[in-house]
Amino acid sequence: MTFEELKEQAKNLSLTPGVYLMKDREGYVIYVGKSKHLKNRVSSYFGSLKHVPILTNLINLYMITTQ
Repeated sequence: MTFEELKEQAKNLSLTPGVYLMKDREGYVIYVGKSKHLKNRVSSYFGSLKHVPILTNLINLYMITTQ
C-alpha cells in the first residue's frame, strides 16, 4: 500500500479498542500496539515526525478489535 492508502485506512478505522500490527515490505512485523480507540491511535502516527522511521518501512496495517 502507498502512504496515502495507509493514511486513508487509518482514517476509516472504528473507535473500538484493539491491537494493531505494522508490517514492512518483507512481511515482518515492525511494530505492535494496543489502543482503546484504534482510529485515534493509528491516525496519530501519520501526523507526527516522531514516527517517521516506522512509517518509512510501513507497507501494511492489520487490526484486531477487542472488547
